[in-house]
Amino acid sequence: MEKTDIQFSWDWKQQPNVPKILKAAEHHLHNKKVEGLIFEYKHFYGTYDYIGDSRRWYAYEIRLIKNNRNFYSYRDGQGFRIGKDRKLFVKHTHASIYHYGWVRHPHKQLEKLNNFYGLWNGEGYNAPAPDDKEQFDFFKNVDSVSLFKESHPAVMHKRIAEKNWHLNFDINKKKFSFKDKILYRLEQITGIRLFRFRNYTKV
Repeated sequence: MEKTDIQFSWDWKQQPNVPKILKAAEHHLHNKKVEGLIFEYKHFYGTYDYIGDSRRWYAYEIRLIKNNRNFYSYRDGQGFRIGKDRKLFVKHTHASIYHYGWVRHPHKQLEKLNNFYGLWNGEGYNAPAPDDKEQFDFFKNVDSVSLFKESHPAVMHKRIAEKNWHLNFDINKKKFSFKDKILYRLEQITGIRLFRFRNYTKV
């Protein structure tokens, strides 16, 4: 993470996350105790209006690491490790990742998942192509969502305006076990997610 002049195709100074990322990267560049930086995640679900807010969605993850050839991608690429699966030591960027992987037309989402399952089943597996009537059931496959009340990055505005499907979730409807219901309520009240898995070590 050497300091350099970075050229953007938009005015990066108007993007609230970019200065935070650069500031954190420069601040911790020469701190040998810091091996990577974590970002907060906003997982959008179904449409650009809702985010998954249950424990099934990871809240933070490493998305910036120092240039160390000994770091390696861990498992499905969610995080990083060094040595014999040691977690990296990290600091927070206080910036957000806007994750849109679960936002697409229900038909296209089913097609994406079928292709994804094909990757996991190895060579020779032919993922079935859904016909025009088949589509992913977003309502069935989520336990909790909340309404997104903030602003999307400017680069997404045109894409969001061109969205050609509609989903209307009941944000008051939750599908939790008794334990997860208690943990969810505590998180909503305190802002703290108890017992969550951390794919890193904060320093």
